Amino acid sequence: RGRKDEKAWARAEQDPIKKFEDKYTANGVFTEDELKEFKKEILAEVKAAVKFADESDMPPVELAKELEYPDAPDTDYNLKPAPAFADA
Repeated sequence: RGRKDEKAWARAEQDPIKKFEDKYTANGVFTEDELKEFKKEILAEVKAAVKFADESDMPPVELAKELEYPDAPDTDYNLKPAPAFADA
């Protein structure tokens, strides 16, 4: 089996979304019509999120560096206190 065949097989047989759909429609959890409606709702949400992202200003460059490296390079994580949510 060649690479193209392998990819086609993987898409047809190994797709977790398709497996989910097949399993829950076969078990009667939801119908094909409900599944189509869910897909339409989800696609609309995704499109709205993409539109929002496209229309939003780019974040400042400094934010990317801050999020990527939030602590100073010489931070000793053994001495750093745990975040408040870690005590819960």
